[in-house]
Amino acid sequence: MQGISEGDYSLYTQDFAKVMKDSQTREGFLEVQRNLQKTLGKFQSVEYLGFYEQYGGIITLFKSRFSKEKEDVLIKLVLDGKKAGLQVTGLWFDSPALEK
Repeated sequence: MQGISEGDYSLYTQDFAKVMKDSQTREGFLEVQRNLQKTLGKFQSVEYLGFYEQYGGIITLFKSRFSKEKEDVLIKLVLDGKKAGLQVTGLWFDSPALEK
């Protein structure tokens, strides 16, 4: 989240698995960042909710707040549970505002 907030691609992707780094270019990252800030506003806080395991991955859930969004935003972070170091293999932001 800090990488998105600061527009720092290196920080954002530092724990990404190779497949995630290959699919998320710097230009794509900047587009995601602009879309999040335009739609949800600035990142304000994050709260860890818990995790579950599914198909060899660890799905970690967070509740976050953004300046323009009145409702909580669910962040789902998927980690590869098979390798040491827990690399990120998926990241989703769930908010009705993003579906428009």
